[in-house]
Amino acid sequence: MVAPRSSRTIARIEGTLKGFSTTLFAPSAALKKAVMTIKSDSTPLAEAKTPEGAVAYELYKLVASPADTEAMAQKLRAGGYGWGHAKEALAEALEAQVAPLRARYLDLRRDEPALDRVLAEGAERARSIARRTMARVRAAIGIA
Repeated sequence: MVAPRSSRTIARIEGTLKGFSTTLFAPSAALKKAVMTIKSDSTPLAEAKTPEGAVAYELYKLVASPADTEAMAQKLRAGGYGWGHAKEALAEALEAQVAPLRARYLDLRRDEPALDRVLAEGAERARSIARRTMARVRAAIGIA
């Protein structure tokens, strides 16, 4: 889903996203609303914009294909394409990535008792493995 990016790029994006918060599996409308609140500059629609460093564009690069990312960059540089358009495209790209995951999440949450059983079984298996591992560690260091 998310392409690897340098930690510096991610940190810059995170630093500029103060106040941008949404649950990953929020309904489509809530996700779009959150995206549309991303701050952008007030460059007039007709003027060219610099995509690099803009939060909406940097996030778009994380979820869109390289071809779509380059197409957006060209539109922004040409003018006549604003940050509102870029945010709409970002919301669509995010929704395309998140919708199948949201559907699976909601499907799993429909049967809470079954989900709790699976989690409890996994926890017990993990505890069993951890007990055996810790017994070997204690024996190896002489505190068994």
